Amino acid sequence: MGSVRLPGKVLMKIEDIPILEHIINRVKAVNDINEVIVATSTKHDDDTIVEFCDEKGILCIRGSEDNVLERFGIASKEMPADIYIRATGDNPMIDVKLIDNMLSFFIIRNLSYTCYKRFPLGCGVEIFTHYALSEALEKADKPYELEHVTPYMYQRMFDGNIEYYVSDTDDSNIRMTIDTERDLLFAREVFRRLYHKNPLFGISEIKKLLEQEPSLKAINMDVRQKALGE
Repeated sequence: MGSVRLPGKVLMKIEDIPILEHIINRVKAVNDINEVIVATSTKHDDDTIVEFCDEKGILCIRGSEDNVLERFGIASKEMPADIYIRATGDNPMIDVKLIDNMLSFFIIRNLSYTCYKRFPLGCGVEIFTHYALSEALEKADKPYELEHVTPYMYQRMFDGNIEYYVSDTDDSNIRMTIDTERDLLFAREVFRRLYHKNPLFGISEIKKLLEQEPSLKAINMDVRQKALGE
């Protein structure tokens, strides 16, 4: 709830449904997912997230506000698994088919870590093994490694098998993440047009919509993404 640029965004509503609920619904639709866990902070402001999870029957754990990696460690003890998927709380348009494909890619290639490249920002997830998480928990020590969970894995992991899931076309200039009011406006306009036709609409539907209404893309195309460590 303590987002600097858009406070409270995780429970802001799009089509009368909180952003967090959109994310959970999409993650639940991914093949082979066993459990969804919301990892929030112990700050009083985040009590509302815990209350939301209680109402929806979603497992919720709490930890440090700044050390998000530690939160993942708590979650992994609560629900041990071989593979973890990280979906952040500001991406209500993650693409279920993309995540399915990434997970298959991850398993077939026996990877330690993967993420997406050349896809729209905010449409996908990160996937990593229990062993990659364990090594990060033991050895990550830079503030941005603790805050952003995975930088240690793809920058410094000693014995990791890392490969990215790369799109055939470069659509990285499309912003599907929500960091600012303009991002929220863009998401609401997209949902207003697509959600009731298919609640799990994905990248292909969004790209087609932007071809039909190119002015939509201009809503948030100039928003600057924060660099790692900012």
